[in-house]
Amino acid sequence: MGGYNEDGVGSDDKEISEEASSVVTPTKRQLVYDALFSAGPTGLADYETEEITAYKNAGQRRRELVRDGRIREKLGVKRKSPQGKDQIVWSAFDDQDNPLHSPCGSQTTPNATSGSRTTGWLRSQTPSWGEG
Repeated sequence: MGGYNEDGVGSDDKEISEEASSVVTPTKRQLVYDALFSAGPTGLADYETEEITAYKNAGQRRRELVRDGRIREKLGVKRKSPQGKDQIVWSAFDDQDNPLHSPCGSQTTPNATSGSRTTGWLRSQTPSWGEG
């Protein structure tokens, strides 16, 4: 049974606290990268990344990822935003559909049914839209 240590903290409480502190919360930058990686070679425009991650400043994190060489522009590919503006599509994959880098600390795993890459928290949200 749980007792109390010299700090007055119950041993059960301490175990729960240690368990909670071991949970890693992804950074906004990691969320944006995971969304782009999960989209595969199709890529995402900034507004799509914002919809998936529920993060309204995804473009800011995307610029950092471009600067670091983790993602790139899909040359010649743009999508219309809901406001009707053309937006550049960004991808974590090269022209031969190979990842530019392996995911940085994400939970990326192959999808057993389709062979596509998905990330645990995004598995049900992988976009289904095509290029256009």
